[in-house]
Amino acid sequence: MKLTDRGYALVYAPDHPSSRKGPYRLVHRMVVEKAIGHSLPARAEVHHIDEDRLNNTPANLVACEDCAYHNLLHARARALAACGDPNAVSCNICHSYERQDDIHRASARTAWHRDCRSAYDRDRYAVRRALAA
Repeated sequence: MKLTDRGYALVYAPDHPSSRKGPYRLVHRMVVEKAIGHSLPARAEVHHIDEDRLNNTPANLVACEDCAYHNLLHARARALAACGDPNAVSCNICHSYERQDDIHRASARTAWHRDCRSAYDRDRYAVRRALAA
């Protein structure tokens, strides 16, 4: 067994049906494929619940349909660790987490406290005025 540059375990499996670039396969993908009984689609990703890339026990792995779902799992884990609510949203300005009802969401990726945004806009306006003078 060897490791990738990102810390994932590889195993020598030249006869594996989904071997692509060379004879080595990611161990966590092989564990999930064995558990579900078929190969994972190419876009599928595997999430390590405890975020230990070498802990490839089936109970620690979750098959994700794509990168977006995998990123959602990480975002919810960060929110849960920060404030105890996995549905909380991070303010793009102060980076603290709040319940979705207590924060303004401009889009799926952009959210802020109204006070944070007001202070940010005031500071930005003051800098523009100072540069114009």
